[in-house]
Amino acid sequence: RMFNISASVGAIKEIKEKITKDFRRGVSVLNARGGYTDKEKSVLITAVKIQEAAFITAAVKETDPKAFSVITGADEIIGEGFRY
Repeated sequence: RMFNISASVGAIKEIKEKITKDFRRGVSVLNARGGYTDKEKSVLITAVKIQEAAFITAAVKETDPKAFSVITGADEIIGEGFRY
């Protein structure tokens, strides 16, 4: 699964830590601007195995219940840690 996660600045740091430390997955942090609010923000992007998706979703909700996440399927993931 592919996760795109937008949350408060403090929550982004905490979510990033959980993904990298607890789940041992890499993340990319993108600088973004809210289309509606026009405020600067960060977006995390990560790819996880389908079995990990529910745990990531729960970690995001626990950290920031107002976080905005887009979760999509990934037909192919190429890189360290994946064998698909």
